[in-house]
Amino acid sequence: MNVEKQYDVVGVGFGPSNLALSIAIEEYNRLSSNKIKALFLESKSDFNWYPDMMLPDSNMQIAFPKDLATFRNPKSEYTFFNYLFEKGRLPDFVNLKSFYPFRVEFADYLKWAAEKIQIPVQYSSKVTTIKQSDNLIDLSYMNRANVQENIRAKNVVIGMGLSPKMPQSIQPGVRIFHNRSILDSIKRVKDFKHNKVAILGAGQSAAEVITYFYSEFPEMEIHTIFSRFGLTPSDSTPYNNQIFDPEIVNDWYATNQETRDLLFNYHKTTNYSAVDEDLINKIYGLQYKDSVINKKRIYMENASVLTECEEKQDSVHLKIKDLFTQNSQELDVDILVCATGFAPTSMKNILSQPEDYSFNGDSPQVTRNYQLELKNNEASSIYLNGCTESSHGFSSTLLSVTAVRAGEILNSIISK
Repeated sequence: MNVEKQYDVVGVGFGPSNLALSIAIEEYNRLSSNKIKALFLESKSDFNWYPDMMLPDSNMQIAFPKDLATFRNPKSEYTFFNYLFEKGRLPDFVNLKSFYPFRVEFADYLKWAAEKIQIPVQYSSKVTTIKQSDNLIDLSYMNRANVQENIRAKNVVIGMGLSPKMPQSIQPGVRIFHNRSILDSIKRVKDFKHNKVAILGAGQSAAEVITYFYSEFPEMEIHTIFSRFGLTPSDSTPYNNQIFDPEIVNDWYATNQETRDLLFNYHKTTNYSAVDEDLINKIYGLQYKDSVINKKRIYMENASVLTECEEKQDSVHLKIKDLFTQNSQELDVDILVCATGFAPTSMKNILSQPEDYSFNGDSPQVTRNYQLELKNNEASSIYLNGCTESSHGFSSTLLSVTAVRAGEILNSIISK
């Protein structure tokens, strides 16, 4: 193979995790005479971060210093603070007295960093083959012109992120969709005959969708369906938040699965099916205000499950069962939004020979330095930049350790 098409590092996917790695490589190359030759491949046509989830007024749930670089290198030019400085908004942001920027601003920060980086990134490049070949890894991908290209790498870093999770019993359609695509999907709905929307879920995303429809569709009824009695507040208190600290990854990785499961159950409200308390209070306040003016719009179908769901030409027909009474009600809505979370992208679908690697069910076995393990218990040269929650803890699927993890992967690569 042409030596020009051989790389020290090839990154598959170019979301925040591999963007952070590209920054770490760029900063390393500035100081080292032994430069790392890297290439990142991204299937999308340009950099974007959940563009159809940028609901008005939605805020980040993670403090801004947990950005692409600060926890690894506070002096980096790629910090969120430097972004604010270059955009001329640093004093204004400080005056907000908040650690939690608007989501649309953090998305702009990520895009700013992606456009600033000097490490080569090829967009519209979908990887089709990742195959171990002796001491190197062969990759094939379809480029922008839909022509297959073949390259070789000493190390591959997979940063594919999370995929929307839909209930198995629900078939997506024009009027039924995951909240990840909400802004684009709403545009495809041509009419709102019933002036009603249903939201399935009880987490932060579901709550944000409630307030979105309340403000953007002033006459629409909003029915939120969830099996709990009430919305659970997220636990963002300082001691519990320490479970996202970078050094906790060492403890999480070193302990046994029984302890991991126990801690996960104790602290899942730090991240899963939980809502910011201020947002819960806001929604309750909206409901109360509507009761005062006798215009009920928000219906909490709590302690309930969705038993039937059928999309029709001009509606979605739902059957909702009350867990208290066991009675069911039927409801016709214009849209069903499934705010039902995300799941790690399956590594078995990405690897050409998954049988060569160690898995625990669908969870890949990974070293402390994020290397996929081969079945002979040796570490491969394929790294997972994220999606390692079962072995590395809660922070794996979040931005919390993005910068530090990128540094750890880079240090592992250069130490070989």
